[in-house]
Amino acid sequence: MFRALSIAFLLFAGCMSAPKNVPPLDLTGSGWTTRQGQVTWQRKRNAAEISGDLLVAINQNHSSFVRFSKDPFTIVNAQTNPDRWNIDFGDKYYFHGAGHGPSRLIWLHIPEILLASHAPPAGWEMTNTTAQTTLLQNHKSGERVEIFLP
Repeated sequence: MFRALSIAFLLFAGCMSAPKNVPPLDLTGSGWTTRQGQVTWQRKRNAAEISGDLLVAINQNHSSFVRFSKDPFTIVNAQTNPDRWNIDFGDKYYFHGAGHGPSRLIWLHIPEILLASHAPPAGWEMTNTTAQTTLLQNHKSGERVEIFLP
């Protein structure tokens, strides 16, 4: 137990208090591909589902952005560029880091999965339930994200 707590502390201690380190994006600039749709998120097995609006964007320079919101609240903002990433869950939790984001934070990977045809990260399974609906599931954690992009 102590080992698990120590690892968790090392993973998250520095991430929650540091300033955001990915610059703001202008999604109207050149090179951006954006899509809008709806999403249903279940953050863990047996948790309630949350549905809302989804904005997904990816740039030719490998930057990306995801916003999951339910008016008037933003539930998830995730942003990456080639060497950094950050994600916030409302005003409650904020994480960031260098490189490609961790696989457990699926929101960081959604633009590449949906707009650049990349496979989901390890531990995640993708199913296209219809031509417009994609289901991402982590069977170990029970987390699931169902995305509808018309």
